[in-house]
Amino acid sequence: MSRNNQAGFTLIEVLAAASILFSSISIALPIISLIAKERDVLQHRVIFANMLHDELQQRIATGDDNLLQDQYNEQLYGKSVVFTFIKTNLQIKGCAKWDNAKKNQEQICLYGLVEK
Repeated sequence: MSRNNQAGFTLIEVLAAASILFSSISIALPIISLIAKERDVLQHRVIFANMLHDELQQRIATGDDNLLQDQYNEQLYGKSVVFTFIKTNLQIKGCAKWDNAKKNQEQICLYGLVEK
């Protein structure tokens, strides 16, 4: 009694499994890349907003008029960020402007009340 035991995968099964695997990889890679880019955009937005807030608070606390009208450029996290501070009557407007990971220009502005 001889039995023909052919336990294994056929070429068709291997090709079907490989095509499913490569299809899911080709769908997942662009999504992962987009998520990483969005993460960088949001991370820089939060960091620069916090830095702008801290700088604005320091300028309000000192009350020096020379610091209330100012603009300077800093290199932060590989980005060139322009900080601008403008005083109007009782308010000071602080803005941070930079190019994000998507190559779009972003700007965040915060306002503070200057006490006399």
